[in-house]
Amino acid sequence: MREWKTVPFYGIAKPKQVVNCQDRELLSVYLGKGVVPFSSQTAKRTNVTSTDLSKYQAVDYGDFVLNNQQAWRGSVGVSKHHGIVSPAYIVLALSNDISNDYANYLFQSRSMVDKYVVCSKGVGSIQRNIYWDYLKRVNLFLPPTCRTRPNCTFS
Repeated sequence: MREWKTVPFYGIAKPKQVVNCQDRELLSVYLGKGVVPFSSQTAKRTNVTSTDLSKYQAVDYGDFVLNNQQAWRGSVGVSKHHGIVSPAYIVLALSNDISNDYANYLFQSRSMVDKYVVCSKGVGSIQRNIYWDYLKRVNLFLPPTCRTRPNCTFS
């Protein structure tokens, strides 16, 4: 029987910053929903979308996206969409060593959200920015049945 593997976050995720993709759909990251099309949300918005989308970052299916200022609350997700997100977000390309479903389950789990708090700095308890330089050192646990298996699901 194979055992679970421990890897640092940077072992399965790499930051990406692809810009000038204004023709893509605008996406956002919401607590409890993950990465969704911005247009699908009808709730009152507190932030205004810029008219200049040239600095917005490309997101591809399977990328992990963190709302930089709200990750500590759990506003993160693995994208099931192609689009663009705010330049303030963190976009990470995931390796094939972790399935999208397991990654989404793991990254939204309470234990990971607790790690986002530790990897964030800010003023007070509401305005906190997460830092990749801290997060990349967090150890992740990968089950043997889900590495390189795209159909492995968790709920």
